[in-house]
Amino acid sequence: MTSDEDRWMLAELMRIPGVRFCLVFAVDGILMSKTAGIDTDSAQRIAAACSGQLSLAIAVNKEVGFQGPFLQNFSRWSDGYVFVRRAADKTSLAVVTSGTADPSLIAHAMAERIQRIGEPALSTPGRTPAGA
Repeated sequence: MTSDEDRWMLAELMRIPGVRFCLVFAVDGILMSKTAGIDTDSAQRIAAACSGQLSLAIAVNKEVGFQGPFLQNFSRWSDGYVFVRRAADKTSLAVVTSGTADPSLIAHAMAERIQRIGEPALSTPGRTPAGA
């Protein structure tokens, strides 16, 4: 994902009522981009945690026998939500909201922006192991 693409997508998501901040991260939990409203250290920890959340969801997917690819997961607390959506091969988008956010609006907005940008532009290239 280029910086222009993620800035555009994240800026549009930030305009939705209740959105606190957004992250784009690689499947291995590496932070790729973030919005204002969260410091880099916290964003890196949240990206890593969301990557773990996705791993758990994918493991459940295999065990319950769903055939399609994983698309989205969200967690709810009394005062907010964390939405995590697959954006492309090896790339995901997380949106953290207040409790006043409309979950269906957030889910739809995430899917729509990802579709508009397109999977090839959002994909994270593979990493070369250190020392290789």
